[in-house]
Formats: sequence, C-alpha cells, structure tokens
Amino acid sequence: MGLLFSLAAFVVTLVRARVGLASGLESLLAVGYAYGIVRANFPDGRSHFAFDAALLGLYLGYFSRQREVRAKDQTRSATFWLKALLALPFLYFLIPIQHPLIQLVGLRSLVLFIPLLLLGARLELEDLARLARTVAVLNAFAVAFGLAEIVWGVERFYPRNTVTSLIFRSTDVGADLALRIPATFSSAHAFGGTLAGTLPLLLGSWSHLSRGLRERMFLLVATGVTTFGVFMSGARQPVVLALVLLAAAAFSSTLSLRRKVALAMGAALVTLLVSSSERFQRFLTLRDTAFVEERVQGSVNLEFLDIIWDHPFGVGLGRAAGTSIPFFLEDLAEPPIGIENEFARIALEIGLPGLIIWVAFIFWSLSRRLGWVPPGWRLALRLVWLFVALTWATALIGTGTLISIPGTSFLLLYTGLLISARGTLPVSSHLAGTMRPLRVDG
Repeated sequence: MGLLFSLAAFVVTLVRARVGLASGLESLLAVGYAYGIVRANFPDGRSHFAFDAALLGLYLGYFSRQREVRAKDQTRSATFWLKALLALPFLYFLIPIQHPLIQLVGLRSLVLFIPLLLLGARLELEDLARLARTVAVLNAFAVAFGLAEIVWGVERFYPRNTVTSLIFRSTDVGADLALRIPATFSSAHAFGGTLAGTLPLLLGSWSHLSRGLRERMFLLVATGVTTFGVFMSGARQPVVLALVLLAAAAFSSTLSLRRKVALAMGAALVTLLVSSSERFQRFLTLRDTAFVEERVQGSVNLEFLDIIWDHPFGVGLGRAAGTSIPFFLEDLAEPPIGIENEFARIALEIGLPGLIIWVAFIFWSLSRRLGWVPPGWRLALRLVWLFVALTWATALIGTGTLISIPGTSFLLLYTGLLISARGTLPVSSHLAGTMRPLRVDG
C-alpha cells in the first residue's frame, strides 16, 4: 500500500504540475497533509518516501514545461542561492564517512525542499489566492480529524508501532497527561506548525478582497478554524507563531477598521473555544519562566560553539541529532551528535562553511527591502516576511526546520516569494483590475 501511495503521489503531482504551478502545489500539499496518517497505518518503509515522490513529480512536471524569459529573470537570485545551498551537501555525500544509505538520508534532509525556492520566486498573486482557498479546505479537514481524535482517541486512527512512537510518547497535555493531537500529520508539532504556516496565505488573501462577501467570510472562518487547530495540537511554538502573526495583522495599518473588528470577533470566538478545555491550553506552560530559560539555554549555549570548534568540518551527513533516520535504517546509523538546535544540525552535517552559507542566505533574503506592492497584498508579504524570520529564530531552540512535512514547503516557498518581490509580481485582472505586471522596487 505504501508503494501505491508513493506512486500515486508522484504521478498525480507530475500531471498537475504540468498544468500549472498552483495545481502542482495543491497536489503536493494534499499529499503532505495525508502523509503522517498514511505512513503510520502502512509502515512498510515505502510510504516513508511518498512526499519525496510528490516533490519529485512537482519538480519534473513543472521544470519540464517551457518557461517564459520573464520567469527566468524572476528566479536569477533564487537560482544563485539554490546552487550555493546544494553544492556542499552533494560534495559531502561523496565523502564515505557513514553507510551510503545513511548519507543519502542526510543529503535528503538538506536538499529535498530547496528547489521550492525557485517555485516560490515564480508564484503569481493569483497563485497565492488559489493556494489560500486550497489550504483553507485542507486545514478544515485536518482540524475535523483532530476533533475526532479527541472524541474517540488517537489510538483509533494511529496504531502503536515504530513510526508512531513519538506520538505516543507525547503525553503531557493537561492534568490528565493526555496525548498531543497529530490530526493527519506525523506529529502534533507538524500539525500545529503547518497550520500556523498557512496563516500568511489566509490572512493575506482575506485582506486583499474588496468584493465577494461569501469568499471573505469563507477565508475569515478558515482563519479561525486554522488558529483553533494550532491550539488543538498542543505544540507550543506554533501557538506563539500564530499569535504573533494574528497580532501583526490586527495592528497593521493596511487593514481597514471594519476588518480589524471582524478579526477581533473571530479571535474572541477562538479564545472562548480554547478556554473551554484544558487540553487546548498547553501553551500556558510558557508562563513558567524557569522552564523557558532552561529550554533556551539547552539549545543556545556555549555547547553550540563547542560543537563548531570540535567539528569545524562537520561529522558527515546523517550523523547530526535531529536528522530523521527511518526506522528501517536505524541499525546502520552511528550514534547521533548534537543539541536541539537546527543551526547546530546544519553545522554538524556540512561543517562551518555550510553553516555560513545558510546564515548568509537567511540574512540576505530577510534584508531585502520590499517596495511598492498592490495595496491589498502588502499585509500578505509582511506576514510572509514575519513568518520566515520567526521560523528561523525558533530554529535556535529546535530541530526539523528543514525537514517538516509539509510545513517546510511554506518556509521555502515564502522565502522564494520574498526573493522575487524585488522584481516583478504578475497580477491578473481578477486581482488587480489590470493585465500589466506591477513593479516592486527594492
């Protein structure tokens, strides 16, 4: 069954990517939302690569199409950074430090999502609006599944096996020590993190609509459902990220007073739902300053510098703590080294030179000043920038930033969008009332 799911993910995404970028991304996200629960119920090893297959189908389907010169111009900077970020991982893969299969897993964790930079740089505003509607439906499906897990138990949907061990170890919600909710994802953090990552799309698309009450209400309700789903997951970091994004939207000067009132009413309803049950309030443990300080010190401390000092050229692909090794390959892997810090993981995988390239890329992509954009989309791009910045900031106290399925897709797509936002953002007549592209001067 795992093989069939992977083959179907590849074929469907390939076919739809040849139709258009938004179509391909819709299929990719659908596979990503179903990935966790399919993999848990069919742990045959082949299902582990279903999202990889979907990404391969997306890349082959989209890049095999003839692209306009303008599209190539849009991605010139993204192409440069794509080559820079891929070069060292492929070089390290040629150095036989560990078992070849483990090194292949390490290579996968560093390069799998990177080509999405180019796709993000080629996104048009109409694509963003379409993706917002798609993730609204996917989020509603995931939240409904999460509610079912609360009512009937996670065990009804996720069998206990080697794939789901993390899910059943996460029993720290409320006084009853209930399980965190994974919905259809591989973990509660993947559930909450992915939903939080969709908020810039939902809020940005909702804020730009000037007509169509039904669609505006649809996106506003979807934003409320998505926010509630983040709280439902029990993961704390996604809650903080969602709250910051919502606050940024609420206090944005680009949002009209009427929409701010509507957003406030939606937030009040979500607050009422969250306050109705202790299992939605795990984020309140962040009030324990001693716990937060201990958690931060455990990831951002002198040990990080010691790791770089002791291993300036890394320890080889697949060896760093936080690199997800499939259960069927664990016997081939050496004991992991590292701390709960994504930057430490990068440094251990591809050395200090690789870490420098990544840090330079992050600062460069975030420092590019956004100029004039279509008025309704200013909030969207600001929220995209904020999401990317906060995601990398929290990477200092956790791992998985580059390997979360499908959450990392949003990070790389958004980053590509920021890179291209200094050039030309094509706008359809449906969105802007004109067919000519609008210039964004950096």
